[in-house]
Amino acid sequence: MDLNRDEDKDARLARIKAEYLALSAELARLRERLEASKAKTRRLRALMEAVERGLGIPEQECQELGITKSKEKPDDLFLKFRLQGLIRASDSEEARLSDKIDSLERLTKELEVCPECGGRGRIRTRLEYETMEGGIVVPKIEEKSCGLCEGKGRLRF
Repeated sequence: MDLNRDEDKDARLARIKAEYLALSAELARLRERLEASKAKTRRLRALMEAVERGLGIPEQECQELGITKSKEKPDDLFLKFRLQGLIRASDSEEARLSDKIDSLERLTKELEVCPECGGRGRIRTRLEYETMEGGIVVPKIEEKSCGLCEGKGRLRF
């Protein structure tokens, strides 16, 4: 039976590790997207500043951003409104990505806590209550080191 328990332990650890690694990969991907979104927002804000100073935006930049009014070059008012919309969308994307990253970071931390012992590193094997003189009831607790995390309370991957 002890061999069966070791196989069960290995299977649980493998499942948790696979989930942890998948979350870590997703976190890395989201962090890259967040950095790209921040760079885009900085670029849009710099372009907005240029438009507000009356410098305009090069036509190639307009095409890259998808800003086209018609065959003629867009005017500053149109550019301001369009850039404001793009900045708002980019800010919204950053907030959404940050929330998702925070959520996944919490999940990865939860996966690091040993599910067997709840992060204590020890498992209760026996609990008895003993009545002392004067009617005071005292618990007698026996514990052993957790077999899943080897007494550390946390799983390391």
